[in-house]
Amino acid sequence: MKTLVRREATDWNQRSIRSGVTLVELTASMTIMVILMGAMTSTILIAGFAIPDGDDPALKKLAAMDVVDQIAGELFYATSITEETDTAVTFTVADRGHGAAGPETIRYAWSGTPGDPLTRQYNGGTVFKVCDATQLLTFTFERRAGELRGYPRVLLVVPNEASLGAGETARKTALETWGFTVQLISGSRPAAEFAAPLANNDVVYIVKGADAISLGNQLPSLPIGIVNEVTNHFSAIGVAESGTFSYGIDFIILNNTHEITSVFSAGSLPIVQIKEDFAVTKAAISAGTQALGMGPGGFDSLLVMDAGGVSFGGGAANSRRVCLPWAGWKTFNFNNVNSDGLRLLRRSIVWAAAPTVYVGVRIAL
Repeated sequence: MKTLVRREATDWNQRSIRSGVTLVELTASMTIMVILMGAMTSTILIAGFAIPDGDDPALKKLAAMDVVDQIAGELFYATSITEETDTAVTFTVADRGHGAAGPETIRYAWSGTPGDPLTRQYNGGTVFKVCDATQLLTFTFERRAGELRGYPRVLLVVPNEASLGAGETARKTALETWGFTVQLISGSRPAAEFAAPLANNDVVYIVKGADAISLGNQLPSLPIGIVNEVTNHFSAIGVAESGTFSYGIDFIILNNTHEITSVFSAGSLPIVQIKEDFAVTKAAISAGTQALGMGPGGFDSLLVMDAGGVSFGGGAANSRRVCLPWAGWKTFNFNNVNSDGLRLLRRSIVWAAAPTVYVGVRIAL
């Protein structure tokens, strides 16, 4: 029979009970910790590189998109555009309850100098920056002609509104006979004095002698249709590099598919009773210009450009333009224009007076 001996645990036995780890286990644990720490450090570094800084191209692109969205969002509600250049736009929106009652005017502009800010101005007030350092900004305005309702309102530009010559009186009488409303203005008036008359009429008709510099400087950006007799204005209007004169009586319709010439047959069309000065160009015409006729000597005449057409030297026409086939020169006598010539004039004014409709505004920032 075996006897079981119960032994009491001594202090040494108690201390011999294992409560730690071996060297091998410690070494393995530290190795694993080093690997984990390295992995965590790599993750943090990668995440840090993924956060864009202020110079990151992607971040700049997102900021530019936000600005474009802001401008486009306000332009969507525009009821009229009063300034349109490559680097600025001023437009009006209906009252949105943002302060003063009535229409609200908003202007976005950039100087054109890389690094200068893009600014926003509300109702002529304080100018605020919406983009601190703009490198490139281009507004492109897309237009087409709308429908003219009623008889045209004509701003007749003459040498002296207070003293009309026989030819100017004859023009005014013809326009009024057709039911058109006529407002007279001297071509030599300061540019600022054209603003209200231009806003209150559908088309401007410039007769011989009314070729003052103040008017010529405004022609590229006029917001209403233009009918012109002055060859010095061909370049400013944007139809051709230059205009000149061709003396004779022969006039030929080259294109009778256009609205102005559609009632005439192609070929010879006498429009004056005796030999006169014709307005022609011997230079290049713009990409947006059509020559509907040919004057004496075989030179392009009766030049037309639709709204949005490419002007000579670049840019798009704000409105429809017509350069009539007779020349605004000292010897030209308007009373020699025959019934077909008057018919061309009437159709030219009606066509040019059609209002400009904005299809859209493209913004590159």
